[in-house]
Amino acid sequence: MARGPRAGVRADPVRAFFRALFSVVLRIFFRRIEVSGLEHVPAQGPVLFVLNHPNGLVDPAFLLCLAPRRVSLLAKAPLFRMPVIGSFCRAFDAIPVHRRQDEGFDPAQNRETFETARTVLAREGAIAIFPEGASHSDPQLRPLRTGAARIALGAAAMLAGPTPLRIVPAGLYYRAKRTFRSAALLHFAEPLLVAPVRLASGEEPPAGPVRELTAQIERALAEVTLQAEQTEVHALVERAQRIFTAQDDPPETPPTLREEFDLRRRFLAGYRVARIHWPDRFTALAQRIDRYERATGLRMAAGRALRRRGACVAASAASRDARRRGHALSRLPGRRLRRDWIGAGRRRCASEHQGAGSDAAVPAHLGRHRAGNVALARRGSGVVDGGVATASGLRRPRVCRAARPAHRGCEGARLVPV
Repeated sequence: MARGPRAGVRADPVRAFFRALFSVVLRIFFRRIEVSGLEHVPAQGPVLFVLNHPNGLVDPAFLLCLAPRRVSLLAKAPLFRMPVIGSFCRAFDAIPVHRRQDEGFDPAQNRETFETARTVLAREGAIAIFPEGASHSDPQLRPLRTGAARIALGAAAMLAGPTPLRIVPAGLYYRAKRTFRSAALLHFAEPLLVAPVRLASGEEPPAGPVRELTAQIERALAEVTLQAEQTEVHALVERAQRIFTAQDDPPETPPTLREEFDLRRRFLAGYRVARIHWPDRFTALAQRIDRYERATGLRMAAGRALRRRGACVAASAASRDARRRGHALSRLPGRRLRRDWIGAGRRRCASEHQGAGSDAAVPAHLGRHRAGNVALARRGSGVVDGGVATASGLRRPRVCRAARPAHRGCEGARLVPV
């Protein structure tokens, strides 16, 4: 039997505990989390949140932790039978939804589920539903189920107060959903008003209004998600956006995830227009992007090979942007050694660098030449033989040179133009 949200005193501390726990987990996994469009969420009155579903159980965790309203979720019934996840579902007053593919499916159970959800909305509460029905990694929205529209129309017919039912579309955007320390955005769009339909007691909404409202929800969700016919289209547009937004000097204030998302949507719109109206120019542009990415990838691979051979790289202010461009130079402000992936630290630096500390300034090792400098060294040799020659990404004439007379005096050493 479907259960409605509980009103006990005990439920609130449990819910607060799990909400705090999920918030900590999300902040650990994602380096950057942003929420936009909070002004579109009504502070009072019945609200039905509808969301895309790209990332499994992470999606409801975002809504439960970041929504400005207390929300009850509609979740598939099998989750309630899992030992740990079932406890989470009950703590957050989730409402089970029974699907045809579930074992022991009975259509009568979903009638109870819909009645419970409508009762919550009639009491001016808030519920959330993922109308696609299942989590997925498709490049666009899957066809929506009609459950959200049926719940909304049934609840609108039950409302006794003057406040109408609103449907708030919410879009979840992940920069790289499987990557640790990536970024995520939760965006609320403008709400949709649900026009009430007269229904007799126990009557289900007619098929016509249900289809119309479902189509309206689908259009609203398409405005807060990234839509493409193929996954390769998203990859191409992402590369084009990365090239377009590259800058020599990083901005003082980085763009928000909402601005990044809006720009990605504009690129997708431009892709569709170019593919239809200028197919030849579009093909040529796609090939140029591929060539650029391959060239950049070779430079980055050369830089990684340089680091694997034990190189220690220290850069001045003129070379700070090199790492962002895919080069193997550090972005740290002048005359410092990197401890992370660039390759420094006590175990990876040349022995001459140990005395200054793994992340200390080593001005004695820097040979200045015009606007920049770099020191290349390896235990026992002073320079990296062959590594520099293969690092085509470091070819910036007259910017840097090998740093120390002791380095240049080693067998095979030479000034290294970078």
